[in-house]
Amino acid sequence: MRWNDDWSANGRTWRRPAATALIALAMLSGCSTQPPSERERIAQSVLALLASNDRTVCVDSATKDDALKIFSEMARAPLAARDERHWYAPVPLRPDVHPPHRELAGSELVDRSQTLDQILPQSAQLPPLRQEQLDAAALRLAKATGDEETVRIRSSWAPPRVTPRWWPVNRISHSCWPLFVVSDPVLDHRTAFVTVISEHLGALYALEKTGGRWTVVAEWSRWLY
Repeated sequence: MRWNDDWSANGRTWRRPAATALIALAMLSGCSTQPPSERERIAQSVLALLASNDRTVCVDSATKDDALKIFSEMARAPLAARDERHWYAPVPLRPDVHPPHRELAGSELVDRSQTLDQILPQSAQLPPLRQEQLDAAALRLAKATGDEETVRIRSSWAPPRVTPRWWPVNRISHSCWPLFVVSDPVLDHRTAFVTVISEHLGALYALEKTGGRWTVVAEWSRWLY
C-alpha cells in the first residue's frame, strides 16, 4: 500500500480526498446515534415507570390508538360516574395479580368461571386543585384531534428490562410477559398523556416537561376491559 496524493491497494487506485471522505463516513455511520424525539422521550419515561422495581416489560414495538379515548368517553358520562374518577400519584401498571387472557379463554372452554379482582385505589388522590388542572389539560388536548403520531419503540433507547417486539410475535409467543400496549402520545409544549393497557387493565398517565425532561406526574383511575 502506498500513500501519496493517491494510494493503491489490491490493484485499485484511490484519490486521497475520496478515501478520507469514505473513512469519515464509515466512522460516523458506525458510532453516531440519533437522540430520541420528543414523543419517543415521552414513551421512554412511561416505559421506565412500568419497568421500575426491577420488573420486566414486553411491549409492542409501535404505539397505537388515542391516549384520551376512554377519558373523553367518561367526560360525557353522567355526573355520578364522573365523580368516581380521580387523579393519583403514578405507580406502575402490573397485570400480574389478574388471570391472563389465555387462562380466561381456557376457562371458557371448560365452562369454569373466573373472577377478576376489583380495582382498588392505587395510591392517595392528588389535591383538588391539581385534579382540576389535569382534567382541564386532558380535556383541552382531547379536542385537538389529528395530532397523534405512531412512535416506534426501539431497543436503542428503551429503558433496561424493556423488550419491544413486533406485535404479531407478541400475540403468538408468550415467552415475554406481561405484555403492554402503549398509545400514541398526545401532547402540547409542556403536558402529555399516554394510555397503557395490559391484559384486562387500562391506565392513563399524565406527564409534564420540566427542564427539558418528561416526567410521569399522575395517573387517572384505572379501568377493566
